[in-house]
Amino acid sequence: MRKLFTLLFAIIILSAPVSYVKAESGEKIISFNSVAIIQEDGMVNVKEVIKYDFGVENKHGIYRNISLTSSQGRSMNISNINVVGENYKVEDQGDTLNIRIGDPDKYVSGLKTYTIEYTVDNALGFFSDHDELYWNFTGTEWEVPIESATGNISLTSNIIINSSPLSTSTYQLPSAWCYQGSYGSKEQCAAQFFSGIRGAQFESSRILKPGEGMSGAYGFERGIFTPPSEKSIEKRFELGSLSSLGMGGKVGLMSIFGIFLGALGYMIKTWFNKGRDSAGLGTIVPQYDVPEGMSPILSEALVKRRLGSRGVTAQIIDLAIRGHIKITRIEKKGMFGKVDYQFDLLNSSGLKSEYDTTLLEGLFGSTKTSVRSSAQTNKLADELSKLDQISKKEMTSRGWYQTAKEVGTTLPFVITGFASFAIGIIEFLTLRSVMFGIVS
Repeated sequence: MRKLFTLLFAIIILSAPVSYVKAESGEKIISFNSVAIIQEDGMVNVKEVIKYDFGVENKHGIYRNISLTSSQGRSMNISNINVVGENYKVEDQGDTLNIRIGDPDKYVSGLKTYTIEYTVDNALGFFSDHDELYWNFTGTEWEVPIESATGNISLTSNIIINSSPLSTSTYQLPSAWCYQGSYGSKEQCAAQFFSGIRGAQFESSRILKPGEGMSGAYGFERGIFTPPSEKSIEKRFELGSLSSLGMGGKVGLMSIFGIFLGALGYMIKTWFNKGRDSAGLGTIVPQYDVPEGMSPILSEALVKRRLGSRGVTAQIIDLAIRGHIKITRIEKKGMFGKVDYQFDLLNSSGLKSEYDTTLLEGLFGSTKTSVRSSAQTNKLADELSKLDQISKKEMTSRGWYQTAKEVGTTLPFVITGFASFAIGIIEFLTLRSVMFGIVS
């Protein structure tokens, strides 16, 4: 047990969030500013300025992960990627675009500013009473805290909009919403319009923890942009993906998976050490005997409620053990021969029960003293019926059953089973009818 606790403790420590280690080193984002400008064709030009403090750590650079799924579950396309003055590598990971920024041959430490530029397609959301851009400015993949996050969303100056606000049944347009926290959080942050009503700016109200981010939505009148056709849009998995869980969710899943693997490994090790049979004992042969005062035939008839061939075979072997007959195995002859057995009558006196008498009469008759089993198959089948009746009579006389008809019959159980099944179906249909309004 002590080893199990040690193993689980080690797994928990090893799967502890990387963000905790980074926070201890002073690594953090001083400020994260994102500007998203909606163009005339519906494309969105994004510029991010990230002031990153590596603290005392020496690193090659940072990773910027951008979700490729829009707020309406559509697949977004990102192009024209540029990281000003830096080496970078772009990798499409399915639901996420990963930008690896930095030089693998150089280290950076202290304060560093990164400027990332890119263009997004299919980011706009189209609704019945308004259109909008809902944009996750920072993402929720950062393993370090963000001390300050700001963002702007605006329409390019070439787009013509109404100069006065519009009202719909749901919204006052234009509208702006700001959210901060982990993925799916509804915690609000600051949002206000600028340049009249052509855009909105957003700002976090607190330090964002590792795995948290800031998102903003800018809603405007319909008709400025043409919604894309459904056939041209690739729907992504609507329930989300592993990338949408954020760093906290991923670490949690990794911890659970690590604990599961550790426990599985411990059980496998325990099975190898203690769970298997010890070596050197050889084959263990179980030995059985009938209860005292009962014959093999009566034992089988009591257990199975009827007599079968196994009970008769056991009774024949019992006769041989008690010295009444001798059983000799005769090996098969030729390719198509069969193994046979020869029964020799040695002593017919001192028989214990009616089963012995009936069985010997069935084997040898009144004159024979030696027979082959192959020649007695049909005759033994006839004797089986007699022996079955004798066993029923004895079980009745011992008070195990009131009448012989109760022995071996399964009809009451069959009737009870069908009745229970029918009642269950009726109850289910009645309950279903009440629940779904079929019966008023």
